[in-house]
Amino acid sequence: MLSRLLGSRRGARADEPPAPGAQPAPETTRTGEHAAAGAVAAPLSPLVGPTLAMPDAATLAERCRAEIARVTIALRERYPLQGLTGDHAERLLVKLAVDLEMAAWQPSAAAQEALRIIADPDGDPAALVRAIERDAALGRGLVRHAGCALYAGGTPPSTVEDAVRRLGAKGVQVAVLAGMAESVLQRTSEPYQPMAQQQWSQVAQTGPHARAMARAFGVVTQEAFLLGLVHDVGKLVLFDLLSALHAELRRDLLLPEGLVDEALELLHEPIGGLALLRWGVEVRAAWAVAHHHRRAPEPGRDPGSELLYVVERLQGALRTGRAPDVESWCREGALETPGDRVEAAVAQAVEGAG
Repeated sequence: MLSRLLGSRRGARADEPPAPGAQPAPETTRTGEHAAAGAVAAPLSPLVGPTLAMPDAATLAERCRAEIARVTIALRERYPLQGLTGDHAERLLVKLAVDLEMAAWQPSAAAQEALRIIADPDGDPAALVRAIERDAALGRGLVRHAGCALYAGGTPPSTVEDAVRRLGAKGVQVAVLAGMAESVLQRTSEPYQPMAQQQWSQVAQTGPHARAMARAFGVVTQEAFLLGLVHDVGKLVLFDLLSALHAELRRDLLLPEGLVDEALELLHEPIGGLALLRWGVEVRAAWAVAHHHRRAPEPGRDPGSELLYVVERLQGALRTGRAPDVESWCREGALETPGDRVEAAVAQAVEGAG
């Protein structure tokens, strides 16, 4: 029922990959002198080879927990106790290894219900509207999100029902998760709030870049935007955990220099994947978030993580003024998406950012 009501947003769009089994039209790109002359370059290489087989949610959650435990043990060995009675490293690492899921922020009951209905192909749209209306802040955020340029179509929506109809199921999911991430950000206390705010500011650019590059990797544009939005949510969860420990101890945390930075770098992927699973996000998206640095990629084309890998590197190049090095990115990330498709996607994203 939900998919039928929101079919205009769930259906295929001109800028989205074709449905499985469909015969796509040849894809082409126009770059450089071809674009200037209006000529069309040679067709892009097709996406070939099997995609990575996804585990079920329970298996992925266990893998994320195992990786969190492995990294926290390694951090404990790398940052031994400093001999100070006020050293809080042990408390932090125990929370990460044992109490993370209990300590991690959970969305409101209304948000959880909304995500559950969205995940159900037969979900009742009226029930979705009622669930969102039970949370005034969630409803306001949804209406505001539906009025943004991405979805705007004339008069901005004035009710939750109008917003749901305009956004479609995936758009509602994006809005709900954005609101949840912002809630985690607001909970973060000093001295971690500025770092968390910086992370969220960077994420605000990742969603549009991922959406612009989605087709080249075979990812639906709405899903790509969602991946870009939540790919670093594990960092926000970790900042939230640090803030909770700060409030529990009622004092500034005494931690070895470098521990927080290394924990953020090594743990944000599995923490993010685990958080998304708890929030009811699809396994495919949680997997991409949990593996977007592609430290040890598994055999098979992994569109979501490959997309995020390239988007992050493109953003780093744009921030530092470096030229995109697509050839190195494809090699270092062990990408199975053909290089000419990646090159075309990067060129399109750079043009859009200019």
